Amino acid sequence: MYRFALLVVAVAYGIICALLFSVETAVAAQITFDLQWRDTSTSTLAFNSIGEISANTGNGCPVIGGSGSLDGYCLDVVVTATVPFSASTATLGWSTADSGMTAPSPPSRAFETGTYGSSFIPVYPAFRASTECTLTNCDTAVGSFGSISLSNQPTGTYTVGSLSFDLTGIGVGTHEIQPFFVSGVDGAVNASYTYLSTEFNGAVVNVVPEPETALLLGLGLSVLDARRKTWPRISHDVDLNRTP
Repeated sequence: MYRFALLVVAVAYGIICALLFSVETAVAAQITFDLQWRDTSTSTLAFNSIGEISANTGNGCPVIGGSGSLDGYCLDVVVTATVPFSASTATLGWSTADSGMTAPSPPSRAFETGTYGSSFIPVYPAFRASTECTLTNCDTAVGSFGSISLSNQPTGTYTVGSLSFDLTGIGVGTHEIQPFFVSGVDGAVNASYTYLSTEFNGAVVNVVPEPETALLLGLGLSVLDARRKTWPRISHDVDLNRTP
């Protein structure tokens, strides 16, 4: 009887945890910020070598109030809302020192009213103080990207802005750009001023070493390893019985 009671309690506990997890998961998806490169329509931009990168070959952001596009590689900020909302703004951050990625000043941005609707008022981004960037190793922050309305707007997916990146100074490696909330500035709410749960999905730029560089590095390491195996062992033993 005692074991049966324990089994019932364990099953009930598991059901409660599952229900709580499902509710939390649903809440976490109310507002989602995604970053998408226009060149790939995904969150990843990859290069096989630094030589592939050019300031003029990327799919740059549209020129505001003009025609054509800017130089660089355009990163769109996309908001997906699963509940009606009246405001959603966020800031982008990354490490310029570690990556070499830069954005023009003032930052380029393109608020596409066609995808967002005329009821929203766009919030155009600007460079923020580096101290406002709460991400790890972040030294550059641009925000806020988003919009504000006096009433709830329908659920859906909206492009709230974009930022053109100059990657000509980028280094080899994987470099991240992340959206985040600046405390007291950004957020997501509905018309009742109730804060909505938000999820952030960043973007990356992958740059692999030049094939020749990788080959030479691998060859150099193999030669060094081979020489280390054939080097003679040098003895530092002292013969105390040797006569001068």
